Amino acid sequence: MTAAAMNVQDPEELLARLSARLGAGAGHAELRWHANASAQLSMRKGVLMVNRRSRAAGVSARVYQNGLYGFAAVPREDGAAMDQALADARRNAGVNRRHAHSGPGLAAAAAANAIYAPYDSGPGLAWNDRIELLKQVDAQARRKYPDLVDLTLSLGMNGSAKALVTGEGARAFSDVARSVFSARLTLESKQGPVALADQLGGLGDVDA
Repeated sequence: MTAAAMNVQDPEELLARLSARLGAGAGHAELRWHANASAQLSMRKGVLMVNRRSRAAGVSARVYQNGLYGFAAVPREDGAAMDQALADARRNAGVNRRHAHSGPGLAAAAAANAIYAPYDSGPGLAWNDRIELLKQVDAQARRKYPDLVDLTLSLGMNGSAKALVTGEGARAFSDVARSVFSARLTLESKQGPVALADQLGGLGDVDA
């Protein structure tokens, strides 16, 4: 989905929130945010059969302490969830203390900064307008093909957005959506029913 569909108004603001929770000088530590969104519409013979939308998001943290990594994830995205993920990751890094060591730590990594959201054109077509679009395509197909026996139209969207900050100052954000429209037709012919199918789609959401 787009950043708007992911409830991300500003990727920079999200990265700033993550960095504030991680804290300056956190060493080799990572705090991540991840959201997945999907939507599906399906219409058969002009009747809406599937009308579904979903979104799930959470945070995770990875911390390096005394030669050990600790990881934790929380299926929420608020500030308290970020704090919990970091605390749990630090605790998990100290669980297996007999393997810990106090030798040299990890080498410092470059503090890269990147935002990748090339297909975000805003909130996209309103949900009711997407349903209306399927109705219009259905009506046009029936006018064009009078021998139409069956017609199923589907419009599906899937998106994934991620954000990452590290204790060494790296910041990254990505937001990529994919949309697919498909049509399945059955026409009556002299030789019997003929089934046809096609689809089109690509990166991005359905534009308004």
